[in-house]
Amino acid sequence: MTARPPVPRAPRAPSRDAWWTLGAWLLAAACTAALAPLITRAVFVFFWGAVLVAAWRTGMRAAVAAAVASIVFVDLLVIPPLWRLQPPDVGTALSFTAFLTVSSALGWLASTRARAQATAEERALQLQEQAVELEVQAENAQQVAEELEHASERLQETATEAEEAREVAEASGDRARRLLAVSTRLARAATPGEVADAILEEGLAALGADAGTLALRRDGPDGPELEIARAVGYPDTMVDAYRRFPLHAGRPLSDAVLAREPRWLTSRRDWEARYPESAAATTGLPFEAFVAIPIVVDGEAAAAFSASFRTPRAFDDATRTFLATIGEQCALALGRARAFEAERGAREFAGGIVASVRDAFVGLDGDMAFTFVNARAAEMLGHPADALLGRRVVEAIPGAEHGVIFRAARRVLRTREAETLEADSPVLGGWIEARLYPAAGGLTIFFENVTERRRARQTSEFLVEATRLLGASLAYEETLRAVARAAVPRLGALCAVDVVEDPTHPVWPPRVERLAMVHEDPAQLALAERLAARYPTDWGAEVGMAAVLRDRATLFVPELTDAMLAGGARDAEHLALLRALRLGSIIVVPLVARGVTLGALTLGTADGRRRFTEADRALAEDLAGRAAVAVDNARLYREAERARAEAEAANRAKSQFLSTMSHELRTPLNAIAGYTELLALGVRGAVTDEQREDLTRIRRGATVLMSLVNDVLNFARVEAGQVEVRVEEVPLGALLAGLEAMVAPQLRAKGLEYALRLPDAPPVVRADAERLEQVLTNLLTNAVKFTDAGGRIEVSCDADGGATAAVRVRDSGRGIPADRLAHIFEPFVQVDRHLTRDSQQGVGLGLAISRELARAMGGELTVESAPGVGSTFTLVLPRAG
Repeated sequence: MTARPPVPRAPRAPSRDAWWTLGAWLLAAACTAALAPLITRAVFVFFWGAVLVAAWRTGMRAAVAAAVASIVFVDLLVIPPLWRLQPPDVGTALSFTAFLTVSSALGWLASTRARAQATAEERALQLQEQAVELEVQAENAQQVAEELEHASERLQETATEAEEAREVAEASGDRARRLLAVSTRLARAATPGEVADAILEEGLAALGADAGTLALRRDGPDGPELEIARAVGYPDTMVDAYRRFPLHAGRPLSDAVLAREPRWLTSRRDWEARYPESAAATTGLPFEAFVAIPIVVDGEAAAAFSASFRTPRAFDDATRTFLATIGEQCALALGRARAFEAERGAREFAGGIVASVRDAFVGLDGDMAFTFVNARAAEMLGHPADALLGRRVVEAIPGAEHGVIFRAARRVLRTREAETLEADSPVLGGWIEARLYPAAGGLTIFFENVTERRRARQTSEFLVEATRLLGASLAYEETLRAVARAAVPRLGALCAVDVVEDPTHPVWPPRVERLAMVHEDPAQLALAERLAARYPTDWGAEVGMAAVLRDRATLFVPELTDAMLAGGARDAEHLALLRALRLGSIIVVPLVARGVTLGALTLGTADGRRRFTEADRALAEDLAGRAAVAVDNARLYREAERARAEAEAANRAKSQFLSTMSHELRTPLNAIAGYTELLALGVRGAVTDEQREDLTRIRRGATVLMSLVNDVLNFARVEAGQVEVRVEEVPLGALLAGLEAMVAPQLRAKGLEYALRLPDAPPVVRADAERLEQVLTNLLTNAVKFTDAGGRIEVSCDADGGATAAVRVRDSGRGIPADRLAHIFEPFVQVDRHLTRDSQQGVGLGLAISRELARAMGGELTVESAPGVGSTFTLVLPRAG
């Protein structure tokens, strides 16, 4: 902003005025001397002018000096005797006195008038300077207004971005929590029915859907078909009619299964255009949008999940990713449920077979010699039955006397009480369940190998514990370490977990962090850590960790031979370390979720005690899938928390900026208003009517700007939670009756009709009286702004005896379009910035502040409006008592 220089003031030159005085007196003296004989009776006739010139040009003192010099001059050169001063006679003395008195009076009048004229000129110059200064201030105010408007636009953009960031953060956090709930529920599902219940109860709630189904693919008599396993939200008649239907193209659910790709129907029109047959079948149902998600298990679409919505939906990328993740987790759960059912069926089938044939059993006498060995027992013992009969156990099977079953047989012989036990038997090559019964002269032992059953039970128990550990916290680093500790020694002698630091960064090689390495032997653990530090991953290798992360394929080595070690060693030291580690089998499984590689899980056996099998591989992949989901959920939650923190920081920065800017603008606006008031009061001098009108415009503009700044400051305080609300009992009758006086000038200026309707007993509400008056005044001011001349404004309140009371402000103004009703309470939003200048003074914060204040008092502010009809704003507050 630039300031104009003041208009220069031309000062008087004292020497110039003195010369004027001296010249006038000399001229008077010359004329008097020359005409002395002719002016005996009026000797001072020429000196009157000299005295007046002296008084006018120089002042009162010069006028008196000129009068005294004139008397002396007349006494010397006009009154005889000449050239000699002598006491004047009475007449001359009176003449001198009269001249001196009158000339002094004339000099005083002339000097006073000269001073008045100089003062007037000086005031005129000052007024001119002040006018220039006001013009500069007006230009500065205009520039401030423009800057404020630009700042408002920038603030509106910032507020919009912050709001969008906050909404994205809240949506991401909510989806992460919903996804965690779905994952937890699916992890506990053991049957397809439980999977269906979990996906419908948790999945539909996460999506906000109104109805849904889970359909399983079956082989029907006429070909593949879909069977509804569970349905929620649909009429029973419709569910019964479509309990089973052929799997063929032309239906959205069938197309999703056949193509193994989701089908999105955003509205009823989209539905009718793409699937007219399906749309016709659902006529009469209150659904607009529909989505079908295939559930792919082992490369085949085994089921489909569908959801229906009562309103049209636009499925954005986040929603589609969320649904795809739910489909993947549902596929994992359904695969586990099917495997569980298959395993249970197999156990039941095997149990039936066992029940139909004889178990493996042997008979022993009192000396622990074999008396009977059936074929199954001979097979398990590894000797023909004939080779065992009649021989003592310790003779036929070396080392058997050290086994748990042998000791239990000796106890049964002694106590004659039956026993059942389960023990690891090196003789029989696994875990054996034995049932020992006393018999005449000895005992009978029934036994079977339960190694696989025990392993399955341990596997199930471990998966349950691993799921609990993974779901216990969103701090996946610690949960993965806990899972690694739980895996040793139940799954192997060694377990390591590696995670990619930034899985979304498409740069090879990735940055990998080893979160955990556990070994049952501390010495071997130190050796493994030394091996990892001395020989880090070769990211260019075709096998190993690099291939697992690059190709997302499991590395399964059931038997690690020395030739394999020699082929993979980089040098002699590397080979020596590999041999010293004594690994027997290795499984390295990638951690993959939503198509992104998050890390790898490594398992290993040692000392040749056991070898990994395909069942171990399946278990490792299942565990890796659960761990990947846990890591992905935790990362999604952290990203959501970070986004929310950034949004809150941006909101705080915005509020701080609004507050600081408002305080900075109030200072020059207060100065403008103050100086304008001083000028209007005439403190700086007289002001013309035109200047007073200009000052009024300046004052009005400053007032408008101050109101805008106060709105911005109030909004910043409200948004930052700095506005204190003191709730008390407030009688609505008295408060509403006093509102008209606040807007009376505006009502008269526009010729508006104002009406107040109160019930016989106006209600008493719980509110902050000052804040309530602020909200209602703002609503009335808006009504005046947007109501044309001659319109009507009405204020009323309801007293229906309920828990709340409603105050309504109704106008007959231009109204609000339907597409703008949802936005008028947002900050920095106006219905139309180009209607009129009078109706659009402001930055769109009044309604936003009013709604926030209403909510702070425990109430709500709503609006009903239509273009050309008018608007009705309703403030609902809790009643007292």
